[in-house]
Amino acid sequence: MVAQYTATVKTSVTKLESSPWSKWSDAVCSINYPAGWTSEGAAANDRMAAFQAPADSSGRWTERVELFRRAAGGAGIEAHGEQATAEVQGSFNAVKLLGSSLADDTHTIEFTAERNGRPLHVKQERRVLGDHLWVLSYMADPGFFDESLFMADAMFASFAVK
Repeated sequence: MVAQYTATVKTSVTKLESSPWSKWSDAVCSINYPAGWTSEGAAANDRMAAFQAPADSSGRWTERVELFRRAAGGAGIEAHGEQATAEVQGSFNAVKLLGSSLADDTHTIEFTAERNGRPLHVKQERRVLGDHLWVLSYMADPGFFDESLFMADAMFASFAVK
């Protein structure tokens, strides 16, 4: 005797979750960032803007994206890419390079490091546009780096020079 069963599958459509975005802009450039993040303005060391995810109670580094603008000095992205490792090692402690690449006029470097005795995982993109070198940095606690990497990549992709 062969038993037969009929199965019924029920599905439902749910709204795709997406974070609303805000736009930061000044006279020379713009970038989109998640609406729940804090936008900070310019600061020392050629920083144009910074964006930080909401803090939680864990005391860990919260995800952060920073935008820097520097004079390119007539050098192309290859030269600035070669300088990236030396600059990173001068800016952070206990640097461990995880990867470096050059594609589509963008130099990308990824590394882990320490700042103020706390571990960080960092992804940086460098681009030469016009007379300037633009540096976008995403920093996060190593245990949470991958969690918001897609947001940082979306922010990097939204960056535009006017």
